[in-house]
Amino acid sequence: MPALTSYLAQARIDLHRGNTQLAIHDLRSALSLYESPSPVAFPWLAVQAAGTLGQLLLELGDTLGAERKIAEARRHLSL
Repeated sequence: MPALTSYLAQARIDLHRGNTQLAIHDLRSALSLYESPSPVAFPWLAVQAAGTLGQLLLELGDTLGAERKIAEARRHLSL
């Protein structure tokens, strides 16, 4: 799971620096790691990762994707 948080942090840095293409690349890597293995193995990390993914997707203009990740975060939070 450390790689997931590293990609999330790097995507946030990329966005802060204005490098949208690199942010998208890092976000895709994070999404891939988030989805496999199942995020339910660590519910607390799944909540945090889904929330951060949602924020990044929203900043990149993917409102629907952001809403899905926030909904996932809520589901994981109930665990």
